[in-house]
Amino acid sequence: MKNKPDLSERLRKLRHKMSHDNIQGYIIPSTDAHLSPFVADRDRRLRYMTGFTGSSGYAVVLATNESVLITDGRYEIQADEELDCSWQLIISSRPMNAMITWIKKNAKAGARIASDARLISQKNVSLRICLLNISGHYTSLRKLIIDTKV
Repeated sequence: MKNKPDLSERLRKLRHKMSHDNIQGYIIPSTDAHLSPFVADRDRRLRYMTGFTGSSGYAVVLATNESVLITDGRYEIQADEELDCSWQLIISSRPMNAMITWIKKNAKAGARIASDARLISQKNVSLRICLLNISGHYTSLRKLIIDTKV
């Protein structure tokens, strides 16, 4: 088994930024601003935050020190080997639905859930509507909260 990098400092910095912006949850998709699954190294925010090198998945970071990576069964062994103990792993044939269920279960009522507006497609606007119904507040940020150059 490979040594897993300690990414806890990156999570700490993200949670600090979330606190500064009054965000209680942050969604990190595997896509880039072009919504491509083929992402340039500089845009691999999911990999940067989690250590997961697979090409498909979502991470959710809550201010309450909970974090999850959700991906499909193709990546089960790989994700289990690459994630450190800061991350819970969920394998699902429907990662988007699993993410919504996890947020509903783990986010506090009224939590402000956010993502980078450029990284979630209009096709997934249903995600935004579901999150509004779950948490009361969904915010599409127009600024980067995660920079892989940090």
